[in-house]
Amino acid sequence: MSVLARAFVGLWPDKPFEFVPIVEYSGRLKGYHARIERRGKIISLILSKQWQGVAQDIQVGLAQDLLVRLFKEKAHTTTMDLYHHFLRGVAAVVPKTKSNPLLQESFRRVNGLYFGSMVDEPNLVLSDGTRTLGTYDYGTDTIRITEFLLDKPSLLDFVMYHEILHKCHKYHAKNGRTHHHTAMFREAERAYPNASLLEEELAKAVGRRRRFLQLF
Repeated sequence: MSVLARAFVGLWPDKPFEFVPIVEYSGRLKGYHARIERRGKIISLILSKQWQGVAQDIQVGLAQDLLVRLFKEKAHTTTMDLYHHFLRGVAAVVPKTKSNPLLQESFRRVNGLYFGSMVDEPNLVLSDGTRTLGTYDYGTDTIRITEFLLDKPSLLDFVMYHEILHKCHKYHAKNGRTHHHTAMFREAERAYPNASLLEEELAKAVGRRRRFLQLF
C-alpha cells in the first residue's frame, strides 16, 4: 500500500480510497519540503529527496497532514504526531552551508543578548523585496531576512529576534493546523526592548521603501 493510501485509510477508515495515488521524490524541493496536488481522481504527493531515507510512518504522518488540508478536514493521528516531532527536531541534523556576514553578526549579537548564546546558528540567507521581511524554515533550518534591512541595524536585530523565536518555539500542531504565533511566542516577542516602537518604525520604513519603488 502506498504512503498516500495508508495515510488516507489511517485518517478515514470508513471511507473507500477511490483515488489514484502518485508519490514522487523530487530534487526540485529543498530540505524536508513536500506538497500535495489533486486533479480529479489523481492525488499526487511530491516530497523532497531527503524524505527517501525517513521511516514510512513519519512519511504517512506528513501525507496525513497534507491530506487534511487538501480536504479541509480536522483530524489527529499518532503518525501525524510522529511527523511533527520529526520536523521540529530536524534542524539539529540538516546541513549548515549558507551564511552572510552581516546576518551572522546580527544573529550572534541577538543570540548573545537575549538567548545566552544558546541557540545553534542556522543557515542565514538574504532575500529581496519588502513583502516578507523575515522567515524561518524548519525543514532547512534557515533564517531569511530581506536585504532592505542591512543598513538598519536596530530593525535588522528586531526581525532577527522574531525569527530566532520561531526557531526556539517551533510550532504547535492540532487537527491538521499549525500555530506558529502562540501566546507564549507573543509574550516573548513583546519582551524585546521597545518592541512597539520598533514595530512602528519598521512599518514606516517599509512604507517609505514601497512608495520609493513605485516611482520607478
